[in-house]
Amino acid sequence: MLKENRLVGVEIEYTGKGNQNYWETKIRKIGEKFKINIETDYGRQHSMSDKVDFHLTYDGSVSGCGMELQSRPFYIQDKKFIADFTRLMLYVRALGAVFDLSCGLHIHVSGSDFSILNIKNLLVFYYKWEDVLWSIIHPARKHNSYCKSVRTKIKCSLESLKKATKVDALKAWVWGKNDRYTTLNLEPWFSHKHYEIRMCHGLLSPQRILSWANLQLHIAQYVKESVEEFNDVGFEENSVDSLEKMVKLIKFDEGLDFLKAQFKRFTEIQEYEEKY
Repeated sequence: MLKENRLVGVEIEYTGKGNQNYWETKIRKIGEKFKINIETDYGRQHSMSDKVDFHLTYDGSVSGCGMELQSRPFYIQDKKFIADFTRLMLYVRALGAVFDLSCGLHIHVSGSDFSILNIKNLLVFYYKWEDVLWSIIHPARKHNSYCKSVRTKIKCSLESLKKATKVDALKAWVWGKNDRYTTLNLEPWFSHKHYEIRMCHGLLSPQRILSWANLQLHIAQYVKESVEEFNDVGFEENSVDSLEKMVKLIKFDEGLDFLKAQFKRFTEIQEYEEKY
């Protein structure tokens, strides 16, 4: 259960029917019909200070027409925005949007109240629980060059991370060991006080997108409340027991059934790919 309001934003990559002009025309009409503020801005980077409800932009990393919808920052409890978001995504799917293995879902989470210790504990959380998080994501995403493992980046650097007690030192550590194309992108935190989760495969279901965003908000709440410096850090195994342990730790009981269903689905895909 979330105890606090924290802003979150989403970037939804998709492909499918039509081209840029097709999607620009259709998305604008949806916005006009339902009074949703949508602008087109090709090449735009996500901003957590935006007031426009949604931006439509082109994404060259995605196959086919390669489109991306970027939301403004919102609260998960904002019923009006959630209703508009749900309506928009249902229409986007009906108009021919699909996702393939080149698509991803990026979540931007506000860290405006995070200390250096909170950021370090966020890194350690992903370091420790990355395998469990991968287990609820399509296995192909793990090999995508736009969301490389954060564990790979910091595996031999935990001791130097502990010594980074000032912003400049932490910034130097992040830029030396991390880059924006990792599961946990911390670069925006130093300039705009938010961070980006690039881990998830493509999604168009509004309910699943919001469930993934809610998971990230619970992780943020957990690391914010973790006031002690990390000590011994081990890896959690990819298993249902570990998934349940993580959910209990971050107090996301309402998301357990969804996450276990994702685990079952993608474990079966992984086992099939390994077999054939």
